[in-house]
Amino acid sequence: MAPPNEETFNSKYSFGNVFDLSDSKFYVKGFPLLTQVPHNVSFTPFSSKSHSSDAPPSILQRVLADSHRGGFLGFSHSQPSDRLMNSLGSFSDRNFLSIFRFKTWWSTQWVGTSGSHLQMETQWVLLHSGSTKVKASSFDSIAYVHFSENPYTLMKEAFSALRVHLNTFKLLEEKNLPTLVDKFGWCTWDAFYLTVQPIGIWHGLKDFADAGVPPRFLIIDDGWQSINLDGGEDAKNLILCGDQMNARLHRLDECGKFRRYKSGQFLGPNPPPFDPNNAKLLIEKGIELERLERDSEAAKNTQSSELVLIESKIQTGKGEIDVLFGGGEQIEKKDCGSSCSCKGEEEYGMKAFTKDLRTKFKGLDNIYAWHAHCGAWGGVRPGATHLNSKFAPCKLSPGLDGTMHDLAVVRIVEGSIGLVHPDQANDFYDSMHSYLAQSGVTGVKVDVIHCLEYVSDEYGGRVELAKAYYDGLTNSMEFQWKWTHC
Repeated sequence: MAPPNEETFNSKYSFGNVFDLSDSKFYVKGFPLLTQVPHNVSFTPFSSKSHSSDAPPSILQRVLADSHRGGFLGFSHSQPSDRLMNSLGSFSDRNFLSIFRFKTWWSTQWVGTSGSHLQMETQWVLLHSGSTKVKASSFDSIAYVHFSENPYTLMKEAFSALRVHLNTFKLLEEKNLPTLVDKFGWCTWDAFYLTVQPIGIWHGLKDFADAGVPPRFLIIDDGWQSINLDGGEDAKNLILCGDQMNARLHRLDECGKFRRYKSGQFLGPNPPPFDPNNAKLLIEKGIELERLERDSEAAKNTQSSELVLIESKIQTGKGEIDVLFGGGEQIEKKDCGSSCSCKGEEEYGMKAFTKDLRTKFKGLDNIYAWHAHCGAWGGVRPGATHLNSKFAPCKLSPGLDGTMHDLAVVRIVEGSIGLVHPDQANDFYDSMHSYLAQSGVTGVKVDVIHCLEYVSDEYGGRVELAKAYYDGLTNSMEFQWKWTHC
């Protein structure tokens, strides 16, 4: 926090200490930051807590030197619970800047002048274990408070202190930036969304190269995986998020449109044509269909007479999309088994495609592939792979339930997540990443990283579940790509 802007000074305050909690007020440098502080709220100076940290000596020394500037607010209740609500006090007529989560995926800044202006999911004061089976009655470090005259110094000092105290993350100064930060790259998402396919990627890279700005790395975003809606083969004709939110991995390799790619297919002097206007039109139709589906949801909730007309427009839109996709997918090349004599004749799939990309575009150093934290948006379909996954019902915390409406979240909650058991997290990521590495992919973009908190009730809460998954992800990334492309 920056210096308080209230002039009421605590005459009992000694400037030997920065903080004081007394008379139901929390003082910073002698000025009351919080009033009406409940009696069950405590303040513990940073210097009085023990810290086991692997931070470098330079950071430890810096934190210890500034330890008098920070401390932790906490509280205790008589009865344990999985969700405790407690006031830390009141403040008004003070300018503040905060960060809050306005959707599951996104955070933004928020400003105000009193405690009543704070938003749901303000990240530095939220307290929730993530599991109704994890209960406690006392928390002595729920919010960290730090003082500095300079807001930029304040952020560096505060995060350094939390890094030492929590020992669960590293500061930017401790990390080695990957070489890709100095390279121009291209992600396929905004160009194609879920309609991404080899021919579009090829022509996209060619357009960049012809314009004199060849990408040095490529991210093949969402749309390359083998997903379906709990039955049959790959889901067809997906464009935006909609129904895809309920789709799950049913195999751990690429989907048919990538699996069908044949080695050398685009390397000749006249590669197959590609119409970018068709991709744009598909996206426009997808956006319109998504809007109609939101209108349909609203009409159902209000029992509107417009529902029949909206549903008719949805069916018409889906038909137009099928036509733009060419009336369906081609028959894909079947895998006829390891004993087949044609096995080594020609190379197909992602491996063949990445090899040809590097042959054509000489400066393409890295090719990444997208995947969700749980595999796909809807996880992994139970029984479809060797992994032990099961349908896990989604439960939003009251804080998240109070954030902005999000169709993606609505669909995920409706369909649940096929969650791989955390004991198999290492096998889960290694199975995906080893295949990608063998196919010429040099890294991954991991998305949808917040969904674990929806399904953590049976696994000790979101923190414990996240630890298991991040350990598996970290181990796989380190083994397959030596951490350089994470």
